[in-house]
Amino acid sequence: AYIGEILICEKTSSLSTMSNKWKEKSCYSHRTEWKPTQKVEVTTLDNLIDIYGKPKFCKIDVEGFEIEVLEGLPKRIYVLCFEFHIELFDEAKKCLNYLINLGYSNFNFVVYGNWSFYSTNWLDYEKIIEIIKKNGRLAFVLFNGKIVHDDNRNFLYTYCFLQDITERKKTEIELKESKEKFEAITEQSIVSISIFQGDKVKYINRVFTAISGYSLEVLYSYDVDELLEKLIHFEDLERVIILSKKTQAGLTNILENTQFRLITKGGQVRHINSFFKSISYQGKSAVLNFFLDITEYILSDQKLKESEEKFRTIAEESMVGISIVQDNVFKEDNKRFLDNAGYTYEEIKNWKPNELFDILVHPDQREEVRKLSRKAQSGENMTTIHKELKIIRKNKEIHWLDLYGRPIIYQNRPAGMNISIDITDHKLLDQQLEESEKKYRLISENANDLISILNDKFRQEYINEQAYLKILGYSKKDLIGKNIWDYVHPEDRERMLSSREISIVSFQEFKGFDREELRIKHKNGHYLWLEYTSKVFVDDQGKSKAIIISRDITERKLTEQKLKESEEKFRTIAEESMVGISIIQNDVFKYINQKLLDYIGYTPEEIKKWKPGELFDILIHPDQREEFKELSRLNQTGENKSTIHIEVSLIRKNGEIIFLDLYGRSIIYQGRTAAMSISIDITDLKKALKVTENEVEKLREIDEIKDELINRISHELKTPLVSIYSTTSYLINHFNDLDEESLLSFIKTIYDGGERLKRLVENLMLVYQIESGMLKLNFRSVNLRNLIENNISNLNWLLIQRKHSLKLHMPQEIYFTVDEKMMTHVINNLLTNAFKYTQHDGEIVIELYEIKNGIELKIKDTGIGFSEKEKILLFSRFGKIERYGKGLDVDIEGPGLGLFIADQIVRLHDGELIAESDGRNKGSTFIVRLYRKV
Repeated sequence: AYIGEILICEKTSSLSTMSNKWKEKSCYSHRTEWKPTQKVEVTTLDNLIDIYGKPKFCKIDVEGFEIEVLEGLPKRIYVLCFEFHIELFDEAKKCLNYLINLGYSNFNFVVYGNWSFYSTNWLDYEKIIEIIKKNGRLAFVLFNGKIVHDDNRNFLYTYCFLQDITERKKTEIELKESKEKFEAITEQSIVSISIFQGDKVKYINRVFTAISGYSLEVLYSYDVDELLEKLIHFEDLERVIILSKKTQAGLTNILENTQFRLITKGGQVRHINSFFKSISYQGKSAVLNFFLDITEYILSDQKLKESEEKFRTIAEESMVGISIVQDNVFKEDNKRFLDNAGYTYEEIKNWKPNELFDILVHPDQREEVRKLSRKAQSGENMTTIHKELKIIRKNKEIHWLDLYGRPIIYQNRPAGMNISIDITDHKLLDQQLEESEKKYRLISENANDLISILNDKFRQEYINEQAYLKILGYSKKDLIGKNIWDYVHPEDRERMLSSREISIVSFQEFKGFDREELRIKHKNGHYLWLEYTSKVFVDDQGKSKAIIISRDITERKLTEQKLKESEEKFRTIAEESMVGISIIQNDVFKYINQKLLDYIGYTPEEIKKWKPGELFDILIHPDQREEFKELSRLNQTGENKSTIHIEVSLIRKNGEIIFLDLYGRSIIYQGRTAAMSISIDITDLKKALKVTENEVEKLREIDEIKDELINRISHELKTPLVSIYSTTSYLINHFNDLDEESLLSFIKTIYDGGERLKRLVENLMLVYQIESGMLKLNFRSVNLRNLIENNISNLNWLLIQRKHSLKLHMPQEIYFTVDEKMMTHVINNLLTNAFKYTQHDGEIVIELYEIKNGIELKIKDTGIGFSEKEKILLFSRFGKIERYGKGLDVDIEGPGLGLFIADQIVRLHDGELIAESDGRNKGSTFIVRLYRKV
């Protein structure tokens, strides 16, 4: 227990509990003379509660022993307050922490304890109060108040300040509502919305993440320039940055629109239609961005343009009418459409806008068709419409067209394309069919099936008498007015009535049935099996009736019985069969033949131990498990009446995946429905088909290579041929006018063209030899220094022409086993590229040295270099990187085969060719590494 003191002041005849800390720090303690003391035990609040029960109000005022009094309190009490002095702040803090651990969350701080006697509510020093003015309007008032005491701490008065803050409060509410509406609109928008301010990304909605593939956290981590460089295609980047900065340059009401390509996180290219709007955001200029993904529209537009020529050819030979409407006039009409309309192309061409509707479309449909056409032409409706259109031909005949229309892009603008078939003959046939309804009764009278109509009491009102006489022996007189259930076998009648919960005298709940098999009593007393189909309808008088069509299946039922009796014979045949056979009932195998056991690799004993449903989990591949379960259920229950055919993946006991071509249907097995299947292992066939598919894909790749080859070769052949042809043509016409020096210059031009053609043919032959495996290498030991110097000597003219400096770092001798001719080709190509693709006055460095197990040749230049994306193209067939730029001054001619051939030759030497560059205009390094054979 804690020991405290009762302090006594004889002068004022007062007692107090006071800790030593309080006496030391409290200024009030010095005004009173405390002399006699009495030591007492300090009790705790939980002890008091145990003795006196929970108080309705408890105030702790023990001058520094508050924490001791609170200790042991196990849970909150209803109203609790304690008094502390500012000098004992640490003690008060301990009390607050103790109360927080008990679950208190809200605290009111009061300066002096007597405050509670003057206010029923505990008020802060500053509080916003809602009041109702005299005129009935709601207002908000900011209240500030303070209590004033005299020197003896007696209450004197309270003063307060009231400030009307209604407008400020309304502004805060409106701002909060505006923010909520903005977030609701932007986060549910189908358009990507973002706000850029300076170099900061201020806002991005979640649609942006769906388009780009990046999370909001990643997107917000970039500044604006970094974000644009990350997302926008390098060819579009500068244009987008300029528009973005222009829009937030401080000008008002600036709206810019452009389209660009966006690179997603996964590397996909998306086409974006963007709008940049200048706005004021938090008092500063900013740009509001709207990005709409139009990739599908762009791709569709491209495909449509590519197919325009095919469309034109097909359209003219088509058996259907084709037309294109734009600005409410016909832009295109094929011959079939003109034939359907009865007008010539010249006549239709002279129609003014909208006249096509007034002249061609029947008045009954004119306004509707005009609206549909407007939506298609404007791109407002992007779906296909289907309509039977009534038109007026030139000769005033009414014709019907079955028309499909949809919006397209025609000559870069929206238009409507229509495909139509003249169905006038078909409509006339429909009318004739309606007229022939009267003949129906005659047909039904002579039908082989039994046809009857029942009223809502199941009494027969009509039968086709000839069929009934022939099959059941009854005439109209025998059956009209009789209840059909009187002729159904008692067992079947009980089954039908109980299962369908219908009355024998009324079919109020009767909905008809499909393919029910019932035994019907013949007039002679025996029963025949009939298969029934029925449907409920409402006649012209609004009365419910049913039409029933049935046919004699007695012979089929007898056959089924014989089939059931032959089950034992089936078992014998099944065991000798070359196909897998199984019967599943209640989700377990009831029968499985040896061939199917061989397929799956399990024994009959193992299969018998499987619980219901386990066969699906053990045998069926997870990708098809649920589908196969459902198909098996339909067959096992008899719900499926037809044969199913499916290709199913099975997991054998050894884990191997096999494929079965399976036929299954519902059967009767031991008196109950079951599922029987017959299957053949087609795993080897599937593998063969896969090989075939792979070969087809290779052929497709070869075809693409062929197209690329033709395009490239045609370009490379055309340039020198034009040069040779134009030069020789000029010589032929002006030979006698030219001096010797001019003649030599022209002959040199022809020679250079021939040399270029020769190099192209040699390179193509070399590519062919490499890819066909026909290139044979002649290996021998060669001094690589000599090989390099010879190539430099041959290209010295180019080095001088380009004014490059050349630095060599090579040993005197370094021998290596190579094909000298092919390695010369590699070095020549690398040196030529370095000389050609380096601007004038560049520097070329050649290094040759030995490495572990081989040698390394480096050729460095200060040329135009390449980016990481362009690096992928370097060693590909025709992998030519186009070079643009003012003052670039490099030779970019060539088919793009050089590095491909060089790489392939190095690979044939079991080496590797490596390309390095820090980027465009930062030079490049090509490294040839060759390894010694062990």
